[in-house]
Amino acid sequence: MSKPLVSLALCSFLAAFPARAARPWEPNVSVPHSAEGSTAKKPLDEQKQKRFDADLTRGRTQLALGRYQQAREALSEAILLDPDHLEARILRARASLTLGYLNWNRGTVEEAADDVRHALVLDPLLPELKNLDHLLQGLQKRMGPAPAAVAPKRSSAKGH
Repeated sequence: MSKPLVSLALCSFLAAFPARAARPWEPNVSVPHSAEGSTAKKPLDEQKQKRFDADLTRGRTQLALGRYQQAREALSEAILLDPDHLEARILRARASLTLGYLNWNRGTVEEAADDVRHALVLDPLLPELKNLDHLLQGLQKRMGPAPAAVAPKRSSAKGH
């Protein structure tokens, strides 16, 4: 069989199977419809709601464009206005997770974990949150102990 025919056969074979599931850190993973609303008891006033919506939209856009730091900043502004907004927490966790992984920065990964823990309090049954939490735990394990947990090095010089 020639190479083009093998490639064609392989492509047709793979097309018969469903596409892979999206990875939780990818920005194109959608937040379920139930997660879009805020669980805050008191609604925002009109001016704050407009600012919140603008920050959330900017955060979504920056995340989709792969501008993770700008997404994190915009989503942080949104979370300041509505700390219990589930979608904002999940999106900021994604941006922080990606930045923390790319820069191998444990502090940023910890921030993502904090957002996921907060979001799990808001909706403990959301599968995406469980996936993000599992992913974060594995990454934290690979990164080693937190800086505060690292034991100080002992001097090798012996005192007599």
